[in-house]
Amino acid sequence: MGKKRRRDTVLKKNGKALEEAKRWKMSEVFRLQLSRLRSALVLFWRNARDEPEALCYCKETQEACGSDNRTYESVCQMNEASAKSGNTVYLKHWGPCRSVPWVTSGPEDVAGALHQGLALDCEVKGYPIPGVHWEFQAENGNMRVLPSDDLYVAVQVRGGPEPFMVTSWVQIVDLRPSDTGIYTCVASNSEGEARASAKVGVRG
Repeated sequence: MGKKRRRDTVLKKNGKALEEAKRWKMSEVFRLQLSRLRSALVLFWRNARDEPEALCYCKETQEACGSDNRTYESVCQMNEASAKSGNTVYLKHWGPCRSVPWVTSGPEDVAGALHQGLALDCEVKGYPIPGVHWEFQAENGNMRVLPSDDLYVAVQVRGGPEPFMVTSWVQIVDLRPSDTGIYTCVASNSEGEARASAKVGVRG
């Protein structure tokens, strides 16, 4: 009795025969892709259901003066600083704390060539916002307040660059021997006064 030949099952696609094994392989690839798509959809659905993170913001944006005589950007910042330090800080009053002016950046000693220009600068801070002027003590001991009527020495003052800060410059347009000496930046308000000095000399 002769052996019967097993007939291979075939599919017809575009006129070409595909063996059963190839069809099985294609169906497995399809099932794998479908499984990955289902997983992605489940992950997307879970992420969509996640609760949003809580955000905390301060309703009070006004500056506050703490009992430690420090000015805070808000009462929330004051409470945070109190919690971190472990020291109780309470609201003294709204607005910045009153303070004696202080010099945040003072003038520095400088020497220049005769008939050349040079400048000194000074940054001060305080509340109430301080006023600024300069004093000049010549090498012969004579004193005068700047600005004066000297055409070759100019003084400029402007606010900033930070809150409650004032910046000032002394500009010597044409350095002369009589311009050498001590220049002092003076900041004052109702709470007191601060000073910072620098020497101007002639180079060479």
